Amino acid sequence: MAPPANVRWVGSPYSSHVEDFEPIAIVVHTMVGTLKGVDKYFQYNAPKVSSHFGIGLKGEPISQYVSLDRAAHANGIFGAGSKWLNRFGADWPNGRSISIETDDSTGYFDHKAPVTEDQYQDTLTASRLAVARHPTIEYVTGHFAIDPINKSGCPGARWVASGKLARLANDLDLELFI
Repeated sequence: MAPPANVRWVGSPYSSHVEDFEPIAIVVHTMVGTLKGVDKYFQYNAPKVSSHFGIGLKGEPISQYVSLDRAAHANGIFGAGSKWLNRFGADWPNGRSISIETDDSTGYFDHKAPVTEDQYQDTLTASRLAVARHPTIEYVTGHFAIDPINKSGCPGARWVASGKLARLANDLDLELFI
């Protein structure tokens, strides 16, 4: 299945081959900054992080950084109180998930820009691509489920309190895991 015309390959060198890669969740994130900035950041960064997709606020083409057949490096490590760890065990969360970064355009950890309808629809498109490739996906969650202390605001109220994360799970016919 070819990606839709609004998905453009940007690429990132930071990903891993996982034997029998069968993700169980889509993990939504909020970017620290803009889509344009993250496109450049995922090309080269000292922590060697990446995500599968990046979504802008205004209907820009969806950026794809990592193939859906590889693990992106977006979810870090487990934090104290991790709901993921309690539910899914100690498997590396990057090896069990598809990561989607969403632009907030407000700067470092502000996360105040509301999720626009364009951003929501593009996140839904990227999620549908992931589910079509990996029918093993059963959940939609945020980064906070993996690391509730260091990533408690990711993807933040703009996704959770607004109901958009629940809407995404519902539109995909997946379980919301919060």
